[in-house]
Amino acid sequence: MLAVTGNAYALALGAFTVFWYNGVYTCLKKKTAFAVLPGGLVGAVPPAIGWVAAGGSLLDPRLLFLCFFFFMWQVPHFWLFMLEHGKEYEMAGLPSLTAVFDGGQIVRISFVWISSVAVSCMFISTSGVARSLAVNITLFAMSVWLMWNGIRLFRKEAGKAAFSFAFRGMNTGMMLVMLFLASDRFFPF
Repeated sequence: MLAVTGNAYALALGAFTVFWYNGVYTCLKKKTAFAVLPGGLVGAVPPAIGWVAAGGSLLDPRLLFLCFFFFMWQVPHFWLFMLEHGKEYEMAGLPSLTAVFDGGQIVRISFVWISSVAVSCMFISTSGVARSLAVNITLFAMSVWLMWNGIRLFRKEAGKAAFSFAFRGMNTGMMLVMLFLASDRFFPF
Protein backbone atom coordinates (compact mmCIF):
# COMPACT_ATOMS: atom_id res chain seq x y z
CA MET A 1 0.00 0.00 0.00
CA LEU A 2 2.85 2.39 0.73
CA ALA A 3 4.21 1.85 -2.77
CA VAL A 4 0.88 2.92 -4.26
CA THR A 5 -0.23 5.67 -1.88
CA GLY A 6 2.93 6.88 -0.19
CA ASN A 7 6.18 8.32 -1.35
CA ALA A 8 9.64 6.75 -1.58
CA TYR A 9 10.52 7.74 2.00
CA ALA A 10 7.34 6.19 3.40
CA LEU A 11 7.97 3.01 1.41
CA ALA A 12 11.60 2.83 2.58
CA LEU A 13 10.59 3.36 6.21
CA GLY A 14 7.90 0.69 5.92
CA ALA A 15 10.35 -1.79 4.41
CA PHE A 16 12.90 -0.98 7.11
CA THR A 17 10.28 -1.60 9.81
CA VAL A 18 9.33 -5.00 8.38
CA PHE A 19 13.01 -5.95 8.13
CA TRP A 20 13.84 -4.68 11.64
CA TYR A 21 10.87 -6.44 13.25
CA ASN A 22 11.36 -9.79 11.52
CA GLY A 23 15.12 -9.81 10.95
CA VAL A 24 16.41 -8.19 14.13
CA TYR A 25 13.82 -7.81 16.90
CA THR A 26 12.19 -11.24 16.55
CA CYS A 27 15.60 -12.96 16.59
CA LEU A 28 16.72 -10.96 19.62
CA LYS A 29 13.57 -11.87 21.58
CA LYS A 30 14.82 -15.47 21.65
CA LYS A 31 18.30 -14.45 22.83
CA THR A 32 18.00 -11.58 25.32
CA ALA A 33 15.60 -10.16 27.85
CA PHE A 34 16.60 -6.70 26.60
CA ALA A 35 15.33 -7.14 23.02
CA VAL A 36 12.71 -4.48 23.68
CA LEU A 37 15.39 -1.78 23.49
CA PRO A 38 16.23 -2.26 19.80
CA GLY A 39 12.66 -3.45 19.27
CA GLY A 40 11.35 -0.07 20.40
CA LEU A 41 12.51 1.29 17.08
CA VAL A 42 9.68 -0.65 15.41
CA GLY A 43 7.16 1.39 17.39
CA ALA A 44 8.92 4.69 16.68
CA VAL A 45 8.87 4.42 12.89
CA PRO A 46 5.09 4.37 12.11
CA PRO A 47 4.61 8.06 13.03
CA ALA A 48 7.49 8.87 10.68
CA ILE A 49 5.85 6.87 7.89
CA GLY A 50 2.65 8.89 8.26
CA TRP A 51 4.57 12.15 8.59
CA VAL A 52 6.58 11.71 5.38
CA ALA A 53 3.61 10.23 3.49
CA ALA A 54 1.78 13.49 4.28
CA GLY A 55 4.69 15.51 2.91
CA GLY A 56 6.64 16.27 6.07
CA SER A 57 10.40 16.16 6.36
CA LEU A 58 12.21 13.31 8.10
CA LEU A 59 14.50 15.90 9.68
CA ASP A 60 11.71 17.98 11.20
CA PRO A 61 12.45 18.30 14.94
CA ARG A 62 8.75 17.91 15.74
CA LEU A 63 8.83 14.46 14.13
CA LEU A 64 11.90 13.52 16.14
CA PHE A 65 10.12 14.43 19.39
CA LEU A 66 7.07 12.43 18.33
CA CYS A 67 9.12 9.36 17.37
CA PHE A 68 11.11 9.66 20.59
CA PHE A 69 7.87 9.52 22.58
CA PHE A 70 6.74 6.39 20.72
CA PHE A 71 10.14 4.74 21.26
CA MET A 72 10.22 5.57 24.98
CA TRP A 73 6.72 4.19 25.49
CA GLN A 74 7.64 0.75 24.12
CA VAL A 75 10.03 -0.17 26.93
CA PRO A 76 7.88 0.33 30.06
CA HIS A 77 4.89 -1.01 28.15
CA PHE A 78 6.70 -4.32 27.66
CA TRP A 79 8.49 -4.40 31.02
CA LEU A 80 5.23 -3.84 32.91
CA PHE A 81 3.83 -6.74 30.94
CA MET A 82 6.87 -8.77 32.08
CA LEU A 83 6.16 -7.97 35.74
CA GLU A 84 2.87 -9.76 35.34
CA HIS A 85 3.81 -12.50 32.85
CA GLY A 86 7.60 -12.90 33.07
CA LYS A 87 7.45 -16.34 34.68
CA GLU A 88 5.33 -17.57 31.78
CA TYR A 89 8.07 -16.42 29.38
CA GLU A 90 10.63 -18.31 31.46
CA MET A 91 8.49 -21.46 31.41
CA ALA A 92 8.32 -21.18 27.60
CA GLY A 93 12.12 -21.03 27.48
CA LEU A 94 12.28 -17.37 26.45
CA PRO A 95 14.56 -14.83 28.11
CA SER A 96 12.68 -12.75 30.62
CA LEU A 97 13.56 -9.68 32.60
CA THR A 98 12.27 -11.51 35.68
CA ALA A 99 15.19 -13.93 35.37
CA VAL A 100 17.68 -11.04 35.29
CA PHE A 101 16.20 -8.67 37.91
CA ASP A 102 13.92 -9.12 40.88
CA GLY A 103 10.49 -7.48 40.97
CA GLY A 104 11.69 -4.46 42.95
CA GLN A 105 14.47 -3.76 40.48
CA ILE A 106 12.08 -4.05 37.55
CA VAL A 107 9.67 -1.65 39.27
CA ARG A 108 12.45 0.93 39.76
CA ILE A 109 13.71 0.56 36.19
CA SER A 110 10.16 0.73 34.84
CA PHE A 111 9.52 3.87 36.88
CA VAL A 112 12.55 5.56 35.30
CA TRP A 113 11.27 4.64 31.85
CA ILE A 114 7.71 5.76 32.70
CA SER A 115 9.17 9.07 33.89
CA SER A 116 11.04 9.33 30.59
CA VAL A 117 7.81 8.70 28.69
CA ALA A 118 6.17 11.49 30.70
CA VAL A 119 9.03 13.88 29.90
CA SER A 120 8.94 12.93 26.21
CA CYS A 121 5.19 13.66 26.23
CA MET A 122 6.04 17.12 27.59
CA PHE A 123 8.50 17.50 24.70
CA ILE A 124 5.62 16.88 22.30
CA SER A 125 3.53 19.58 23.98
CA THR A 126 6.37 22.12 23.79
CA SER A 127 7.76 21.24 20.34
CA GLY A 128 4.89 22.52 18.23
CA VAL A 129 3.59 19.13 17.07
CA ALA A 130 0.16 20.21 18.27
CA ARG A 131 -1.06 23.74 17.54
CA SER A 132 -4.03 23.82 19.86
CA LEU A 133 -3.53 25.14 23.37
CA ALA A 134 -6.19 22.70 24.60
CA VAL A 135 -4.30 19.71 23.16
CA ASN A 136 -0.96 20.95 24.52
CA ILE A 137 -2.43 21.42 28.01
CA THR A 138 -3.93 17.94 27.77
CA LEU A 139 -0.57 16.48 26.73
CA PHE A 140 1.05 18.15 29.72
CA ALA A 141 -1.70 16.72 31.96
CA MET A 142 -1.05 13.30 30.41
CA SER A 143 2.60 13.64 31.43
CA VAL A 144 1.60 14.26 35.03
CA TRP A 145 -0.85 11.37 34.91
CA LEU A 146 1.83 9.02 33.55
CA MET A 147 4.14 9.99 36.42
CA TRP A 148 1.38 9.32 38.95
CA ASN A 149 0.77 5.99 37.23
CA GLY A 150 4.45 5.09 37.73
CA ILE A 151 4.58 6.26 41.34
CA ARG A 152 1.74 3.87 42.21
CA LEU A 153 4.11 0.98 41.54
CA PHE A 154 6.03 1.86 44.72
CA ARG A 155 3.14 1.31 47.11
CA LYS A 156 3.73 -1.45 49.64
CA GLU A 157 0.70 -3.40 48.46
CA ALA A 158 1.86 -3.15 44.85
CA GLY A 159 1.67 -6.49 43.17
CA LYS A 160 0.16 -7.96 40.06
CA ALA A 161 -2.85 -5.65 40.35
CA ALA A 162 -0.59 -2.57 40.44
CA PHE A 163 1.45 -3.88 37.51
CA SER A 164 -1.73 -4.55 35.55
CA PHE A 165 -3.05 -1.06 36.40
CA ALA A 166 0.22 0.55 35.29
CA PHE A 167 0.26 -1.53 32.09
CA ARG A 168 -3.31 -0.52 31.23
CA GLY A 169 -2.47 3.06 32.18
CA MET A 170 0.50 3.15 29.80
CA ASN A 171 -1.67 1.80 26.97
CA THR A 172 -4.52 4.16 27.75
CA GLY A 173 -2.10 7.07 27.92
CA MET A 174 -0.66 6.21 24.51
CA MET A 175 -4.12 5.89 23.00
CA LEU A 176 -5.19 9.26 24.44
CA VAL A 177 -2.04 10.99 23.21
CA MET A 178 -2.67 9.65 19.70
CA LEU A 179 -6.35 10.67 19.82
CA PHE A 180 -5.57 14.19 21.01
CA LEU A 181 -2.82 14.65 18.43
CA ALA A 182 -5.13 13.37 15.69
CA SER A 183 -7.90 15.75 16.78
CA ASP A 184 -5.61 18.78 17.16
CA ARG A 185 -6.89 20.59 14.07
CA PHE A 186 -10.50 20.37 15.31
CA PHE A 187 -9.81 22.48 18.41
CA PRO A 188 -10.43 26.20 17.79
CA PHE A 189 -8.04 27.33 20.53
